[in-house]
Amino acid sequence: MSLSTQTPGAGTPAIQWWTEEDPGQSIRTTIDLIKRDQDLFRVANLSHMRMYRNLAMIGLGPHSGFTIDGSLGSPLSLNIVRNMCNAVQSKIAKNRPKPWFQTSGADFKTQQKAKKLEQYVKGVFYKEKAYQKTSQAFLDAAILGTGCLKVMPGKKCVVIERVFTPEVVVDNVEGMHREPRNIYQYKYVDRGMLVAKYPEKAELIAEIPALQFNYEDEEINAVYDHYASDLVRVEEAYHTASSEKAGDGKHVISANGVTLEVEEWPYTWHPYVFIRWSTSPLGMWGMGLAEELKGIQLEINRLVRKIQNAMQLLSNPYVMVDRASNVMRGQITDVPGSILLYTGRPPTVSAPQVVHPEVYAHLDRLYQKGYEIAGVSQMTAQSQKPTGFTSGRAQLVHQDIESERFAIVTREWEEMHMDLARLVLRVSEDVRGISVKAFGDNAYTEIDFHKDLDITEDEYVMQVMPTSILGDSPEAAIEMSERLTQAGLISDPTEVLIGMDHPDMQDFVRRKTATRVLTSKMVWAMLDGGPQTVPEPEMDLKKLLFTAQEIYVDAVLQQYPAENLMKVRRFMQAATRMQTAQGGAAGASAPQPNAPGAIPLPPNGMTVGPAGPMALPPNGMTTGPLQ
Repeated sequence: MSLSTQTPGAGTPAIQWWTEEDPGQSIRTTIDLIKRDQDLFRVANLSHMRMYRNLAMIGLGPHSGFTIDGSLGSPLSLNIVRNMCNAVQSKIAKNRPKPWFQTSGADFKTQQKAKKLEQYVKGVFYKEKAYQKTSQAFLDAAILGTGCLKVMPGKKCVVIERVFTPEVVVDNVEGMHREPRNIYQYKYVDRGMLVAKYPEKAELIAEIPALQFNYEDEEINAVYDHYASDLVRVEEAYHTASSEKAGDGKHVISANGVTLEVEEWPYTWHPYVFIRWSTSPLGMWGMGLAEELKGIQLEINRLVRKIQNAMQLLSNPYVMVDRASNVMRGQITDVPGSILLYTGRPPTVSAPQVVHPEVYAHLDRLYQKGYEIAGVSQMTAQSQKPTGFTSGRAQLVHQDIESERFAIVTREWEEMHMDLARLVLRVSEDVRGISVKAFGDNAYTEIDFHKDLDITEDEYVMQVMPTSILGDSPEAAIEMSERLTQAGLISDPTEVLIGMDHPDMQDFVRRKTATRVLTSKMVWAMLDGGPQTVPEPEMDLKKLLFTAQEIYVDAVLQQYPAENLMKVRRFMQAATRMQTAQGGAAGASAPQPNAPGAIPLPPNGMTVGPAGPMALPPNGMTTGPLQ
C-alpha cells in the first residue's frame, strides 16, 4: 500500500450529499476522501490483521486479503497475538447475555407483554444466529479495536449482519465523541445480484466498470478481468434526523456513484452496533488487543529470527582432530560402534553454546508479559482449570475470570447485546407482518410483533442476565442442585437428577411457581373487570392465599373499583373454605375465618362460584383493606 502525499480534502468545499436529489457520486467522493484521510489508520489495521492471520497480506479487500507478499518475510513462528485474541474470545464470548425486560409497577397484562417481548428478542437472536455473529464481532474488536453489527429490515423479518470493521467509514471530526450523524459503509456485491434487486437500474449497473488495479488503495488487486467473479462496490450512507419527526434524515444506497435507492431516514439513530476492546478518550475507533501486543510481538519476532539464524550456523557439533594423529577425514562416520584408529591425542567433539541463556530468558519474559497485558493466565490459555476448583460454587465465584482486567470488556460485551435488542425492536416496528417463532412457557409459539407486543419503551427497563444459574460442568450442576435442596426449594431428591439434563432449570422453575403465576393471572383478571372465578382444589391453597392477599392489598392502594375488589375477597374466602374442608391449617399467611385479622365470610345465602353474575354485597358490607 502506498500513501498519498496530498492533503485530503484541502481546498475542497464541504459535501452535503443529503441535500442532493442524486447523491450517489457525492457519497462515493466523500467515502474516498475520508478513507484517504485515514490512510495511516487503515495501514495499522492491515498490520494487526497480518499479525493475527500469520500472513503477509497486501490489503484488506476481497482479493488482496488473500494475496501474500513474499517480500515481507516468512510467517511468524511464535504468534502471541493470535493466541491472546483467541483466548480472550473464548473467555468472554462464551457467555451469552440475555436481554431481560423488567417492568416497574405494571399490571399483570403489561408484565405478560414484557415477557413476550423477551421471548420475541430471543427468537430473533436464535433465528439470525446472533450469538455466533456477536462472537465474531468481539474477535474483530480484539484484532482491530472495534467490532460492528448491523440490523436491517427484511421481508417479514429482521436481519442481523456482521460487518467487517474496515468497511465502515466515519469522518474523524464527526466521530470524535463516537456520536456521528453521518455514517458510511461500502461492500463488494456481485453485479448480477445487484441487477436482480434493482432491475430498473440494470443498464446503469451494467455500465459500471470492473474493479481495476489501484496502487493508492489497500484494496488493490480487488478483482481482475480474467476472474469469473464480477464485483461492484456498493456504498450505503445514513444521515440521521436532527430530532424526531424533523424530516431531515436520509438513507442512500449507490454503486460506484450510481444512485440506486434514496429514502427518508426519520430516526435519530443508525442501524449499527459497535463493540470496542478499549475505548479511546477521543475518536470513533477503539484500540485492540493486537495493538497493545504489537511491540512485544515485534521483539519476539526479532529474537526468534536471531535464534533461528544461530541454530542454523552453530547447532552442528565439530570434531577436533590433531594433524599428527593420522586420522583420515573419511574415518569419522555416524555408524554406531565404529572403531577409530589414531596416533597420539584422540579426536574430541566440540558442541559450542548456540545461544546465550539470557536470550532464551528474555524471550520467555516477553512471552509472559504478553499474557499479563492481555490479562490471561497461561493456565487459562492452555485450557487448564485451577487446582481445587471442582465445586459449582467455586466456579460461579471464579467465573473463569482471574482478575478485574475484563470488567470493562465484559460490560461492553453485555451492552452490545442490549443495544442489539433495542435495534431489533426498533427495526421490527417498520416491518409489516413480522412474526417470530419463539419458545414460550410450554412450547414453541408464533409471536406477532404488532399484535402481541403493544408495549412502549417507557413501560419497561432492559437489563442483562446470564443464561443459566448453574455452572457449565456436571460438578457445578450437582453443587447448585444440592444447595437448592438444602434451601428447601427442592423437596424431592430425584428432582436433582432430573435437573442435570436441564442446567437452566426452566421447567423446574415454571412448575415451582405455577401456583403463584396462575393465582396472579386469575386475581388480576378479576381486578380488570373479568368474571368471578374460584380456586382450583388441586392448587397449593397456602401459596394461593398468600399471593392473592398481596395482590389484593396492592389493588386497594391503587384504588381499584369496589365491585372488582369484592370478587377477589370472595375468591380468597372460597380458598379459605377449601383449605378448612381439606383439614389444613391456614397458617400465618391465611388466618381462619372470623378470627382476628381474618377475612369475614359472606352472609348466609351468598354463594361463591363461577356461574352467573355475582351479586353486590348487602348494605353495610364494605370493601377495603383486610381488618
